[in-house]
Amino acid sequence: MNVVGMQNEVALLPQVMPDVVHRFADGCYSREVTMLKGCLGVGALHKTNHHFILSKGKILVKNGNVDEILVAPHHSITRPGDKRSIFAMEDSVITTFHVTELTDVEAIGELILGEEL
Repeated sequence: MNVVGMQNEVALLPQVMPDVVHRFADGCYSREVTMLKGCLGVGALHKTNHHFILSKGKILVKNGNVDEILVAPHHSITRPGDKRSIFAMEDSVITTFHVTELTDVEAIGELILGEEL
């Protein structure tokens, strides 16, 4: 099943909202998400290159047709067009970093996230 199909199936299940912390520094926005063990999340389609850091835990990531297990510490780059599902195999903390002077989270989302596939 592709990531969009998984998103449609997950939407039918009870929802658990992860803890999200937004931080701002000069020209940089970071979004830290804490996922509890056993939770599955499907991210948005990305429009920009940005850093993706797993600082705690172990996750199973599906991006397109690629499945990969990531173990903290892990650092990679998200590319435009990426859309992932993430299953937390352990309690996990994921942080992304985005270049922007904006401080409105909704406006940043419009800037960095694209339409669904």
